[in-house]
Amino acid sequence: MNEEFKKELETLGVSAAAIAVLEEQELTTADSLADMTYEQYVAMGIKAGSAKKLAAQYHVVVEEPLDADTPVPDDLGKPTVAEAHKDPKIAGALGIDPGLLTLALAGGGGGKIFNMLNVDALLNMYDPEEPDNIGGVLLSERFGEERVIGFKKGTHDVAIAESAKYIKQRRRGYPAKDFIMVDGHRCKLYKVGVLPNDFVAEDPMIPGKALWEDDETSTVYDDVSWAGIPKNVRQLVRIMLKLNLFNPASVADRREVMRLAREGFEALRNAYSKADLRFDELEAAGKLPSLRAQLGSPDFGTGGSDDSDDATFRPSKHGGFNSLGNPHGTRDYDPRDRE
Repeated sequence: MNEEFKKELETLGVSAAAIAVLEEQELTTADSLADMTYEQYVAMGIKAGSAKKLAAQYHVVVEEPLDADTPVPDDLGKPTVAEAHKDPKIAGALGIDPGLLTLALAGGGGGKIFNMLNVDALLNMYDPEEPDNIGGVLLSERFGEERVIGFKKGTHDVAIAESAKYIKQRRRGYPAKDFIMVDGHRCKLYKVGVLPNDFVAEDPMIPGKALWEDDETSTVYDDVSWAGIPKNVRQLVRIMLKLNLFNPASVADRREVMRLAREGFEALRNAYSKADLRFDELEAAGKLPSLRAQLGSPDFGTGGSDDSDDATFRPSKHGGFNSLGNPHGTRDYDPRDRE
């Protein structure tokens, strides 16, 4: 590979390890990469990030224009047998017979042949940031909701060897674990399609529920939008909820709280003196609610969050709330509870 093309790959963000694999496979020019697909790169041992960049940059799709009277074939866009069988090394890397791989990619067997792929190959093909790729789909079909994916500490890089080892242990009958050891660090296990530390804005009125990312509306109450409302106001609303000062299930309560929230922090704290005092206490202790929810975590959607406030939901004489924010009673809060 000449230095100019190597520099082009480095600028694209292709790793040095991936470049070394390309050189080993004698794929040293842009033309030689024209027929290569993402799955083929991954099968060679190239990590998902570099494989994605290579396929997006250099893969060339040649399609003959169709006349208006030309019927569209049923298999348009499917890989041909010739393409599928082009490189037997790919089949070897996937742990499957080249002839069977050819049949599978050509559509034979209803895709069931992919069930023969070994776990190591699937993990190597898996891109956690794009879980709908072939590796993610096949892993999800095999393991469903079970947490089998570990990541290298502080990254979104799949710990392939460690995850594969754990999966094989589970198949032998070992019990499920919450974590595995990766490079000497204890790392949580995740479901397929879930990223570590994937935190999103949490609904102030419903612990453990995320706000919609695009417009910050509630995923439960269609009439509630937090767009443009500062964090300290949202934190105060969460404290009000924990002190049972309003009932989020009540339309009247929600509208009143949101009206004051839109007016601003001072308007809200002046209306709810108990919450105001609690806010000051938590702020001084550095324990204000963080209002972040982790997508795909065991607590997500169940009322759990990373909320640092250790206050708990307590029933009150006016009908308290459980950890989901659901009322234990039907009576609305008493305005005297504000004081």
